[in-house]
Amino acid sequence: MHVESYYDEYVPRQTATGVNARHKSIARLLISFGLQPDHRVLEIGCGIGTVTGLVAEKLSAGGSLLATDLSPKSIEAAKRRLAGFGNVRLLAGDILSLDLNDIFDVVVLPDVIEHIPIESHPALFGRVAGWLKPEGFAFLHYPNPFYLEWLHEHRPELLQIVDQPIHADILLANASPQGLYLEHYETYFDLDSRGRLCIRGATSLGRSRWLHGPSKAASFSAASLRQAGQALAARD
Repeated sequence: MHVESYYDEYVPRQTATGVNARHKSIARLLISFGLQPDHRVLEIGCGIGTVTGLVAEKLSAGGSLLATDLSPKSIEAAKRRLAGFGNVRLLAGDILSLDLNDIFDVVVLPDVIEHIPIESHPALFGRVAGWLKPEGFAFLHYPNPFYLEWLHEHRPELLQIVDQPIHADILLANASPQGLYLEHYETYFDLDSRGRLCIRGATSLGRSRWLHGPSKAASFSAASLRQAGQALAARD
């Protein structure tokens, strides 16, 4: 099945789930990472607009949000869902080929990077760097890679059509040559849509080599993260 068609057919499932704890965590983390009411925001992989609506609520009349998705049917659903927001524009298309002649304070990838083939990440990060203002940042939120590895081995039926473990070293190897530098890396516990405890990661990438503020160390070592991720997966 083509990726676009897969996500067109995914719309009813997203609609049934609606806004969940993960989406609220993304909005909360965006604020803590530096989202301001007057920012111009680009969201990549908005789906039906669950995170989009939460972010739009944080923006003032001086801010704006351009949300994109590969799936035309997802964008149609998002337009219906977000009809009341005057500061949101929605656009269907492949982010690797969309012609966006604009710059943004923040680029958001909410649980999207794992669904874009890793071989396309250098091109993706090159585009992201070109869209960011010099003082802007890119925000990436994604699942624990050890959990995804466990799913590939034991429960592949739970995976989406493209669902890759994204380890920090691979992410940075693809982002750094494009002029993006790690500003913040955070690992935290959350509940998924079915109330199960999960480990997730949130990363901020900036165009400047200098940190805008102090960074926090990850809460777990790589070894304990692996053990925790596999233990949680085994419970499902």
